[in-house]
Amino acid sequence: MNDLMTKSFMSYVDLKKEAMKDLEAGPDPDVEMANASNTMDSNLGLFLEEAETVKKEMGSIREILDQLQQANEESKSLHKPEALKSLRNKINTDIVTVQKKARSIKSQLEEMDRANAANRRLSGLQGRNSDLQNKDCRY
Repeated sequence: MNDLMTKSFMSYVDLKKEAMKDLEAGPDPDVEMANASNTMDSNLGLFLEEAETVKKEMGSIREILDQLQQANEESKSLHKPEALKSLRNKINTDIVTVQKKARSIKSQLEEMDRANAANRRLSGLQGRNSDLQNKDCRY
């Protein structure tokens, strides 16, 4: 019986020593990977939020383009100069609005690309070619 208690006590002491060595050695790589994964998940969440705002902006551009098409059809049937002039002014303001939104979307997409490149450098994926890098993307 004394033998059993001695062995169990010795195994407990050995386990405790190993645990102390592990603590002194530094953090566990699995824990570091979990932290990196959490950071990547939050970065991905931010990226997806930005992508969703870009989609909404593109949807608003589509709506304005539909209005422009309707205004164009309406302009074909107008004969009064005042009505034609006001419709032309509305069309011009809609075109300027679409241009501003398109520039805004372009800058947002470029910023997302820069952030993606920075995240790739930080995560060590710089050397890997992705499909996006291989395609000739023009905005």
